[in-house]
Amino acid sequence: MQIIAECTLYCPCRCRFCPLRRLGLNRHRNMSLQSFAQALELFSILDRDRACVISGGEPSTLPNLEQYVKVAHDLGYTVTIVTNGYNIERVINAGADLVEVSIDRVGMAHDKERGVDGLWENIIKAVTSNCRVVIRSTLMKNNIKDIKLMRKMFSDTPIFVMPVRGCPEIKPTPEQIEEISKLENVFISNNCPAGIHSFVITPSEEGSSVDVLACFIYRRKLGTLKKYSRNELKKILEEGRKIPRFPCEKK
Repeated sequence: MQIIAECTLYCPCRCRFCPLRRLGLNRHRNMSLQSFAQALELFSILDRDRACVISGGEPSTLPNLEQYVKVAHDLGYTVTIVTNGYNIERVINAGADLVEVSIDRVGMAHDKERGVDGLWENIIKAVTSNCRVVIRSTLMKNNIKDIKLMRKMFSDTPIFVMPVRGCPEIKPTPEQIEEISKLENVFISNNCPAGIHSFVITPSEEGSSVDVLACFIYRRKLGTLKKYSRNELKKILEEGRKIPRFPCEKK
């Protein structure tokens, strides 16, 4: 079971495929440590094998990021931080089991794509650090060459590739997806666990509660945790089972 925790909705980047930006949700709204802990504790009753992905927004904008990692560890979760490298030292020092750096372009083209200077330099720091690092790349119709170059530059680092979803104007062709899938140590994401064994928790407008979504792209609300009760969780699971696979591709 995987919980994707959007511990903050804020991100300084301006990626055109970002679902938060498209929906106007990129703002300074953070999930409190207490709400984070209560949500993870509730979901922990579902499975002993559980993972928490600390995401956003951009989690490295949180000055107390290491506290979120500690809370998740104390509740028995393995912890991944997904970052664009904005404050890479904070991510490296947070103590996560895995750091997943988002790279879509190579060199200064990456900074230009994301709209923030210095990201590429920070990514190099992460990949060459003592942390366990993987690369996550959003596959678009015009960044095939970049992903191939990444494979050569970071030959020992696994690359997880997700074809862009919810943004059809830059969607790769099936032939491009097949081309990338043939690269060594590159893994294409082709499953959809939304609402089944993967859930997104995100800060609600009420500071003491969190909304539970099916997916960070397909942002259907399954319910809200206010009392952090088993009854609320039961209703969320019932709603999750109604979600079709790859709902973000449905018109």
